[in-house]
Amino acid sequence: SAITAVKVNITAAANATIKIGDANFTQGQTVNFSAPVAFTVTAQDGTTVNTYTVNITAYHADTNPYGIYTLVHLNDVRN
Repeated sequence: SAITAVKVNITAAANATIKIGDANFTQGQTVNFSAPVAFTVTAQDGTTVNTYTVNITAYHADTNPYGIYTLVHLNDVRN
């Protein structure tokens, strides 16, 4: 499932700027990570620019990690 709302906090040097696309990033901003997100950081010197792409993937834990099945599970297999 897509991760659509994550509050993001990034530490950057004083006078550095961070943007997502053309919009300025603010601490604690909620970001939609249903697709990779590019953060563009301009260093405090105003000329050094780096872009960092962040991708978040949800981990879905196995609901039966030990492979123990009961008769109830057989109905799931047959259907």
